[in-house]
Amino acid sequence: MIFVTSGTVSYPFKRLIDAAIDTLGNMKEKVIIQTGDYKPDVLPANIKIVDHLTLSETIKYYKSARLIISACGEASVFLILRYAKNIPIFVPRQKIYGEHVDNQQMILAKEISLSKPSVVIYDINDLKKHIFSIPSKRYSKKRSDKYNIKKIVEELDKIT
Repeated sequence: MIFVTSGTVSYPFKRLIDAAIDTLGNMKEKVIIQTGDYKPDVLPANIKIVDHLTLSETIKYYKSARLIISACGEASVFLILRYAKNIPIFVPRQKIYGEHVDNQQMILAKEISLSKPSVVIYDINDLKKHIFSIPSKRYSKKRSDKYNIKKIVEELDKIT
């Protein structure tokens, strides 16, 4: 199962959802997409849409998904890195597309891309390439994931 999540921000993440539907819609594998406030027009048979999930439902998907594609919000990132079994793909929301009020997700994405086993996509056109290149990569059982939380918080404070 592939799980795609746009997070809980009230701004629609049309760019991610449409790209995920376009890329994953012809697969035989089940795909669950948490869309938030965006409702796509057409859905392939293998894709199930949910607008919002509880925390426990979200964690259940993080634990069981073969592949996770997610917005790059703080809670999503930290929970995915805690519960995911495979290397996730993060797509930061960008202010230029009206997906957020600022570029805070870009800051977190930059830090993640420098230090953690994950894939960060800034250009949505790169999604297809990465979806098919990482599914078999798994986290080692002995991960020592230590973020520089202080640095991330300092960077976020600069824009708020």
